[in-house]
Amino acid sequence: MENIPINLPLGLVQVRNVAIPQIKPSCGPIFFAESLEIAAGNVKDSGSFGLINTGKKKLLVTCHHVVEGFRDLKSKQPKLMLCLALGITPEVLNLDALIDEDKELDLAVFDMAGMMQIPRERVFFPFDCKQKCNVAKENVLLVIGYPGRHRVEFDKAIYWGTTPHLSIASDVTERNIYSSTQRMVNLNRQRLSGIYENPYGGVSGSLCFVLQKDFRPQLVGVVSKHAMETMTITRLQCLRSDGMLKK
Repeated sequence: MENIPINLPLGLVQVRNVAIPQIKPSCGPIFFAESLEIAAGNVKDSGSFGLINTGKKKLLVTCHHVVEGFRDLKSKQPKLMLCLALGITPEVLNLDALIDEDKELDLAVFDMAGMMQIPRERVFFPFDCKQKCNVAKENVLLVIGYPGRHRVEFDKAIYWGTTPHLSIASDVTERNIYSSTQRMVNLNRQRLSGIYENPYGGVSGSLCFVLQKDFRPQLVGVVSKHAMETMTITRLQCLRSDGMLKK
């Protein structure tokens, strides 16, 4: 796979016009709340999710630590719900739809078939579980996450802002992709860690894509965590078409 340098003169225009419209409908925020009617002050924590179509299953993926964090908080706040911002009205994600999860991979996979009404503008991004996800050092990565810093709460509604994150793969293993957050920028080429104190809180669970030469995005992983100026991404070659994980 031939990939684009992040500093091409017209590169960011192509990312904005070609890649992001293909990716954004498959990404969204997942959050913990006690009410679907009250917005202001109701969100206890949040992360991100991705919608994937394996050809056999329509799945929602997020991080294991997001789901585990919900379980822990719900044990103290029994009315707490795990919610998705899919459209105008939030939806409750039932843990009964959980197909598989793994702490080491930091992945949780849900079956979305028949669970809820999916808005037409939402798209399950195609992913061939049998195709090898070719990722190499210096490949350009694109993530659309929903960091908490962009969330704006009103009395009856929440605005979930998003930021496209562009970065370079600094290392690749069989399980993970690593990217230095010191080289992570937005579409204005601004280094995010130089602008915000915690720019990545809430990005966990976001889908990660490699940009190909024609700027088409190839799905390769899910953002797990960020620490010590490094973002860790779990490679999705661990996902089976039925939603189970190769552990």
